Amino acid sequence: MKIERPIKDNGKIVLLNREFFNKLSSENYLKVLSSDNREKIRLSKSYYYYILEEFKENGIIEDNAIAFKAIIPFISEGTYIKIDSSIVYVNENMIFYIDMGSTTYSCGKCPVVSLCVYGLRKIAQEMKVKVNTDSCGLPAKMWEKLVSSVFQKSLINVNSIKL
Repeated sequence: MKIERPIKDNGKIVLLNREFFNKLSSENYLKVLSSDNREKIRLSKSYYYYILEEFKENGIIEDNAIAFKAIIPFISEGTYIKIDSSIVYVNENMIFYIDMGSTTYSCGKCPVVSLCVYGLRKIAQEMKVKVNTDSCGLPAKMWEKLVSSVFQKSLINVNSIKL
């Protein structure tokens, strides 16, 4: 999806609860994330600002700008958290949303395989993560490797985690 909202160039990786991550797949949430022009996306004022406030509370939007490089969902399992193999990634003009938990876009019947592999290669290149896209494996396995590598790479730089 094309971005029409300012982007803060901070390289931040946001870990987001899987339940809220699922909301990002809705058309209205993606529209608010990608555009700062409420009239253009044709949402009511109250609903637009409700979604915007949720984004601010989760560190996704700051000062009306996109404030992350990637969002990775997590699932809470008792005293552990599990990193899910899905991602929202922002570059200079596009938002890539890949949800490996979706049954609509599972590899065997996916209608957007070429776009999926393009996004995979683009994110791997920009994040400087090595993922072998030339192997004959399914893109789902490559996405798992990519998300895991992005998470591990960003974890090295963590000094604290706000809870």
